[in-house]
Amino acid sequence: PAVLADEFSARRLAAVWEWPVEDKPQFALSEGRLQLTARPDQGGAVLGRPTLAANYEATTTLLNPAALPAGTTAGLAALGDPNNSLSLLAGDGKLRIQERRAGQNKVLAETILPTTPALYLRLQAQGGNRYRFAWSSDGRTWTDMQPAAETADGSFLPPWDRGVRVGVMAQGPAPATAAFERFELRNQ
Repeated sequence: PAVLADEFSARRLAAVWEWPVEDKPQFALSEGRLQLTARPDQGGAVLGRPTLAANYEATTTLLNPAALPAGTTAGLAALGDPNNSLSLLAGDGKLRIQERRAGQNKVLAETILPTTPALYLRLQAQGGNRYRFAWSSDGRTWTDMQPAAETADGSFLPPWDRGVRVGVMAQGPAPATAAFERFELRNQ
């Protein structure tokens, strides 16, 4: 199917969600929300979905991003392996595009975290290795994180079992959790 969506309304996480075999994250589903417990190491806790095309768009909703504990970030990511990812993360009063390459983090773009109870996040992949990121406070009107002609280079992302996944991420101290509503992946 071209569009894959998860409302997180089931009792169990759908079997299509994946994570690095050695790093199963802690998570829970409740009332249409995915609660993902943060990790301070290995690039954070991640849950990913396989992509089925070189061009795709993924969206999710991060609830109460301003309430994340200090030192905790959460958001949407293109995942290569625990040491390599491109992500749009909210936390510590900021919203940033983060490149994690060979275990080293680098901020590619940053803005002040919007004050909204629900932050919609969008990742668009072009050609399998060029990425654009945007956010919205209502899920309809999007604000790009990069200038119009600019993309983040994801050619460094090693294939995790021969394919980049896209999904949700939470980084920070282990007792911290991030709450997500709805995840959608549109393969084009």
